[in-house]
Amino acid sequence: MKYDVHPMAVSVGDWFHFRRPGRGVCLLDHSGSTSHRQAKDRKKPKDLLVHAHPTERVAVHRKTDVNILCWIVVHPRNFANRSMSVKRTWTRRCDTILFFSSETDPYFPTIGLNIPEGRDNLPAKSYAALMYIYKHHYDQADWFLKADDDTYVIMENLRHFLLNKNTTEPYYYGQVFRNSYNSGGAGYVLGREALRRFGEQAPNTGMCTHGLSEDVVIGQCLSFLGVMLWTGTEDTLGRPLFNWNNAYGSLNGDVPDWARNSTPTMTGPHSVSNIAVSFHYVKHPDIQYFEFFLYNLSVHGFHRPVWPI
Repeated sequence: MKYDVHPMAVSVGDWFHFRRPGRGVCLLDHSGSTSHRQAKDRKKPKDLLVHAHPTERVAVHRKTDVNILCWIVVHPRNFANRSMSVKRTWTRRCDTILFFSSETDPYFPTIGLNIPEGRDNLPAKSYAALMYIYKHHYDQADWFLKADDDTYVIMENLRHFLLNKNTTEPYYYGQVFRNSYNSGGAGYVLGREALRRFGEQAPNTGMCTHGLSEDVVIGQCLSFLGVMLWTGTEDTLGRPLFNWNNAYGSLNGDVPDWARNSTPTMTGPHSVSNIAVSFHYVKHPDIQYFEFFLYNLSVHGFHRPVWPI
């Protein structure tokens, strides 16, 4: 029997959604068997966000080797757009996901920090978030990833990167700026020892909550606590794994002067690593494009070339 692909046809696990003319929605698995569901029971198109099931190896890493808590500070005005896009896409591959905001929202949900909105308050928000994580979640993860709500993270590549790292050593990982701190937008990762030092010692210092830039303040604070930058966050071709920029900005050479002065910058067709971990400044529709092209689109007859990693 012939089935027409519905304009919103998407894959969910091993099932595919098709519209059968005049008969509602049909679910077709790879064996060709079908089951029927009335059109009225379908989710609205805006809710048809697909999340590929993890491979067996990634699932094993989740349970045993690389347990990651992801935390993101979000603005209430972004709940319905880019924060929601992040919530529905890559963060679902974290082992634990926490969203922090200036106020508690039980529906998103967010954890309220009771700190006013504004760029000047971002260092205080990250400080409060890290203290909350230390007090309530320290024993629940090995690694603690901070990202923005316009960051996209390929969690499988992050797990691969962290697989041979020791969470009991005092390092934190990301894209190094000015040889002194990691870019907040690109995302940075603390191990358990780094978080322990922060949770136990940061309250005794006067340099972990105030400053002009969140990532600079947190970097200076961690350095003061003896938490060191890991400088090997590039692939074998020198391309960054954590990216302060979005992919098309790097590919097209769209790099502002402040960034060129902050970190070694590569641009052009081969500037983006094929095992990249993160990208920043990703607009919320593009977050969903990332999700589709990375986890759902297949090209028949095409075998990815083996690049040096």
